[in-house]
Amino acid sequence: MRLSILIAAYNVELYIKKCIESCYDEAVASNYEIIVVNDGSTDITQTLVEQLVSEIPNLHLINKTNEGLGAARNTGIAAAKGDYVWMIDGDDFIDTNKLPLLIKELHTNDFDILCMNYNVTNKDGIVSSIAYPSDKNTEVYPATVYYQKFKANSYTWQYIFKKSIFIENNLLFMPSINMQDSEIFPRIIYYSSTVKYIDIIGYNYVQHPNSFTNVTNFKKRFRYFESIVTVNKSLEQFKNNIRNDNADLAKAIQDKQQSLHQIIFNHLVFFKYSSKDLKVIVTYLNKNGFYPVQFKPSTKLQAVKIGLNHFPILTKKIIDTLRK
Repeated sequence: MRLSILIAAYNVELYIKKCIESCYDEAVASNYEIIVVNDGSTDITQTLVEQLVSEIPNLHLINKTNEGLGAARNTGIAAAKGDYVWMIDGDDFIDTNKLPLLIKELHTNDFDILCMNYNVTNKDGIVSSIAYPSDKNTEVYPATVYYQKFKANSYTWQYIFKKSIFIENNLLFMPSINMQDSEIFPRIIYYSSTVKYIDIIGYNYVQHPNSFTNVTNFKKRFRYFESIVTVNKSLEQFKNNIRNDNADLAKAIQDKQQSLHQIIFNHLVFFKYSSKDLKVIVTYLNKNGFYPVQFKPSTKLQAVKIGLNHFPILTKKIIDTLRK
């Protein structure tokens, strides 16, 4: 079997049917399998998938207790029978008629990672943007060179990976963090030789009204800052471990770590927090080396950075007032 499509699903009753049906193509069904890992959903996700299992011959369901997206992906990889794995999210969907093209590519060439183009859509499937321009080079890159060029593009679902990369090197996703793709991607690159980009829009990333960018719950937002710290520590350790045998990748990881400071800055500026919550965040960031803010913004935002570093609560109140 050439490919295993792994769908991590948690409380996606509104989207899982569309997701699974987009993954099924009868013409090439013998070449791949679909595995849904139900991560302890409390809605009717499991029931909906069980109904589809009786209709789609290459669809399989694994039920497990809730441990987070990373653990669900690890479960799927361990169960996969395909030479390659494609990890997608249960509230997104595959683009129409693209699966045969992708499977043909997997049969025709031998590479460690296949990267595809993707759409950003709303819940109704209306495309708001396409990730990569049509003139992006469709070529095979040495893995480290690819990461040097495109380290910002680490969304797992835009890649199809050789399963052996995970199995032979005991690579596991962290179970309960945000930004887990950024944490594991350089490790995948380290154990890979080649990455091929193909200009096929194979995936539709759906921006939902209840996505993280629209969440106001403080605990969820604070968890994001915790995840950034966790990812940074993991990248630091891995970078130091490989520095002697892959200095180029180590340097690229260092650059990736620097980008985390920009993420911190953006979240402090563009998301709203109460004064009490902001104080908790700033204390936590200071304890973990992310405060005072280190990102070097444009000249226009330099005053904002200075204000956040010296008078964070007052500066944030002014920013939020001006953005109303």
